[in-house]
Amino acid sequence: MCKKLWYGAFLLLWVLGTTTQAATVIWVSDNKGYGDIEPNVPGDMGWAQLLEAQGHTVDYRNQNEYVDGEQYWRTLDANKVAELEAADLIIISRNADSGSYAGVADNEPNLWNAVSTPLINLNGYMARSNKWGWLNTTGTTRSNDGVLTLADPAHPIFDGIVTDANSQVAVLSGGYNVDWASAADAGNGTLLATGAGSDLASIVTWEAGQAYFEGGAAIAGGPRMLFTAGTGSKNSGDSYAPDGMYNLTPAGEQMFLNAVKFMLTKSIDIIWVSDNKGFGDIEPNVPGDIGWAELLQLQGYTVDYRNQNEYIDGEQYWRTLDANKVAELEAADLIIISRNADSGSYAGVADNEPNLWNGVTTPILNLNGYMARSNKWGWLNTTGTSRAKAAMLTVIDADHPVFAGIVTDANGQVAGLSADYNVDWADSNDVGNGTLLATGAGSDLVSIAIWEAGQAYFEGGAAVAGGPRMLFTAGTGSKNSVPDGMYNLTPAGEQMFLNAVSYLTPDVAISLPVENGSFEMPGTEKIKGWNGEGVSGTPAVDIPGWASDEVVGDSGVESDWPGSTDGDWTCFMQGYDPAAYNLTDYVIQAGDVLTLSIDARDNWTEEASMPASIGFNLYYDVDGVRMSLVAGLGELTTSWANFTVSVNVDDVPEAVGALLGVEILNATASDQSWIGADNVQIFKEL
Repeated sequence: MCKKLWYGAFLLLWVLGTTTQAATVIWVSDNKGYGDIEPNVPGDMGWAQLLEAQGHTVDYRNQNEYVDGEQYWRTLDANKVAELEAADLIIISRNADSGSYAGVADNEPNLWNAVSTPLINLNGYMARSNKWGWLNTTGTTRSNDGVLTLADPAHPIFDGIVTDANSQVAVLSGGYNVDWASAADAGNGTLLATGAGSDLASIVTWEAGQAYFEGGAAIAGGPRMLFTAGTGSKNSGDSYAPDGMYNLTPAGEQMFLNAVKFMLTKSIDIIWVSDNKGFGDIEPNVPGDIGWAELLQLQGYTVDYRNQNEYIDGEQYWRTLDANKVAELEAADLIIISRNADSGSYAGVADNEPNLWNGVTTPILNLNGYMARSNKWGWLNTTGTSRAKAAMLTVIDADHPVFAGIVTDANGQVAGLSADYNVDWADSNDVGNGTLLATGAGSDLVSIAIWEAGQAYFEGGAAVAGGPRMLFTAGTGSKNSVPDGMYNLTPAGEQMFLNAVSYLTPDVAISLPVENGSFEMPGTEKIKGWNGEGVSGTPAVDIPGWASDEVVGDSGVESDWPGSTDGDWTCFMQGYDPAAYNLTDYVIQAGDVLTLSIDARDNWTEEASMPASIGFNLYYDVDGVRMSLVAGLGELTTSWANFTVSVNVDDVPEAVGALLGVEILNATASDQSWIGADNVQIFKEL
């Protein structure tokens, strides 16, 4: 799985409840270079450098040399397959020789195709039917025409791409050849773009479990994308370039980075809970709410929709939970409850169903007003519903991420739902202990609301949120002669819904390097002072990565107090001591969404009535002067807790191009206070 970062936005500062792991992209290449370009440097190194500049961790074996016959990924075994499965994304370079990865006798194509990790293949040779079997052709076509025709300009990988009147855009440099598989037919895949000066398949996606084309033996073990790119073989008299050299135009680079984000999003698993009901006068045997799942799949999410092509009365999978089903729900990244789900069938009190659902720690997005009632799952203190064809929602908190990009009228209202169909609201205008985001139904009834994990939904109610919860009332309701839960969002409503999904799902993010972020170096003994001052007779040793503007009184690193959250060492900081700061090598980019995460606790504070506090700050460096990007302040207890603060760099445009740093200090108003800090990390949202 990719590194997943839980973004909350109730407050700027909040306690993080999930763990984070660094993302990994495995780059599969033969590391070949040519002396007339750059001696002993792999020809496709530019791709890895682009990804690393974005903050990705790229696993590129033998990247500084070409050792014939020792290309790591040419022959797979159980250990290498395990490495591929543990990665977040695999990219196959045009620098990889297709014949060396397709040994039929060694089962290589089947092993590669069976890997469940999302995979982007830049290599047209590898896609052929006699190699990995993605396209039904054994031929290749060579061309230096870098213009692609977009078959689906609305697809997320084309976000920000401007085409001409013919839906065409220059994606690949015209200075070098590119080798396409000679197939115009994408088979069972989804054709996104054609190229090579013709209609050859250039960008194609396949879903996990899908046969690549009818009659072919190969099946996609995970999400797959063909993205034909990287320089190819030369024509006689052409200048020589290494196979697979970086060859994208600015538009092509944006498209490739969009593709990487899209494929990483495939690692986000959404369970859609529905009764799969449809009506014959709409579309026979097709679930009425399938449009929601299709929208999510288009965005790149992996959607688990059981029995999606038929309605089998009494066999709706999620109606009755057991330990195995609860485990499935816990393993997902998001659960969405459809209006198509009959509330009474999921709320059997005797079977403990409401308690089981509410106990799940995975975030739940509930579209179903009936389910939210106190006699069902107990989110709102009402047993009634109100039915209305009311399109307008009144936005209560316009700054919440759910409303990003939403423009309201002078009354703070926006048309979020189609006015053509009924919608069923829980008959309540009080969210109890939750946070109200929007009202609807032509009145002040709760439309969108959130509750935090561990929060009782309302005073006097028995139900407690086992994880983050959102009510987002949507989907067609009763008495419309349409299926319950049919997709009914306006363009603004669709944006709100996708924002809600993004808000509740762990965003794909990557960890930016912070030198000695867990204070494990030098790892010798207790040291006071960040700059090697040797305060109070401790060793005069610099703490790698960290510095302070002045000599401290009693701050530094230690391992024997009071425990740690990452490794064996922590920092300790006395009240009124100067801040410690750490300047990274990361150059801030426009559009960056950055999050600082830090673990902290109160080691000891003399005055029990005075709460210990930690201050922390993401900053940008201007000629050695630390300028704040965003700052946070956290109140501490004697137990470790995690604190984060986030910023969109577009809100501080003067920071673009500067180096990024982090600063921490004991913000307690007493010199008789010591705090501990550990596991300082910076994440960048993709």
